[in-house]
Amino acid sequence: MSERIQRNIVNNTYYHFPRMTLTTVQYDDTLKNAPDNSPEKIFQKNLVLIRDEKPGDIHNQDHNAESNIKIFEEALKLGVKKIVCFCPEEVDGFGAHLADIVIGYINKNYPDTEFNLVSGGFTNNDFPCFAQVYNSLFKLCTNVVYWPDYFGYTIVQYYLHSPHNRSVFPEINIQYPKKIFTCLNQQPKVHRAILVDYLYRYGLFDYGYISWLAGDSHLIGHVAGKSYKYRWWTPDYLYLDWSPDSGHDFNQRILPLKEYKDSVFSIVNESDYNIIFLTEKTFIPILCKRAFIINGAPNINKFLKTMGFKLFDEVIDYSFDSIIDEDLRIETLCLEIKKLTELDPIKLYRLLRPKIEHNFNTLINNVENKTSISNELKSILNIDNPWMSSIYRPIVNAVDGSMAHIL
Repeated sequence: MSERIQRNIVNNTYYHFPRMTLTTVQYDDTLKNAPDNSPEKIFQKNLVLIRDEKPGDIHNQDHNAESNIKIFEEALKLGVKKIVCFCPEEVDGFGAHLADIVIGYINKNYPDTEFNLVSGGFTNNDFPCFAQVYNSLFKLCTNVVYWPDYFGYTIVQYYLHSPHNRSVFPEINIQYPKKIFTCLNQQPKVHRAILVDYLYRYGLFDYGYISWLAGDSHLIGHVAGKSYKYRWWTPDYLYLDWSPDSGHDFNQRILPLKEYKDSVFSIVNESDYNIIFLTEKTFIPILCKRAFIINGAPNINKFLKTMGFKLFDEVIDYSFDSIIDEDLRIETLCLEIKKLTELDPIKLYRLLRPKIEHNFNTLINNVENKTSISNELKSILNIDNPWMSSIYRPIVNAVDGSMAHIL
């Protein structure tokens, strides 16, 4: 392990990369269809060189206290004075539930060591975090650097720099939509189950395309650590109009081409409902020039305005967004969707098109101008490290002059 650790030490700082994004790299059987010069194949080659693991081992994350302490302690014994846990793919890096044990151990036994975190989440006084486990993690860190639109960069990079993926990520040419929304659901988290339950209660299944890949509800407790008892809907598998012959087996969970062309809104069921955390689930609809409404943490829709995006307040009352009670917030969101069913989908899309175009351009401009990259984050991204040079800096530099014509 020491060679792997030494590679990630720069200027007495150990850079820890606990996870790699599965959005930038579709790490499944479809990888074999990608060209050799695509980001996916390049990533696969670099993974073998950088991580000393087989490509398939990308899912093996250091997710227990003992292994993390062992890694950090080995780095500290090599003279490291600072640890940077670099994980914009997640809120919590190696796992917020381990923070008291792992960071507590470092603070006790190596009190002069800084422990910094690069997080894909975001919180401040205006956008508080409602999960004590995250708040405890952040307090234990010497410093937290937030990168809340990291997935915006990955989606733009994934689209622009691979002809293979441009065939999968076209601009969805919506002209005559018949449905109001598309709602994608893979992992059966509780806030997603609540939303689908309310969509059923208010008779909204007929007005949209809904995927539910978890079947009945018994998996919810396993995935999210909570349980949910359905009140109206009897859960079952819901599949979109897709077949394995299409060649893109992630249409059910990421990019349903047919359904996107035939609906106006994406109801985005984000990954976390306690903290602002924007993933590919939000940025793919923006890139595909769609309207969206997000089911996530309180004020997550409002937060997008801080990055220059516009909300669709001419047809949606966003007061639901600030409701703290999860169940009431989701029910009120669904009632806003119900109001939309009174409108003609074609006229609705044409009404919202100027803001949809604005949001697309804002995403591209934010990535091109690196709007969210603070000086502190920039200095981390510029270190001499194989992960940074092969994976993260290409993501940050996704938009350049040579690619602008594709837009």
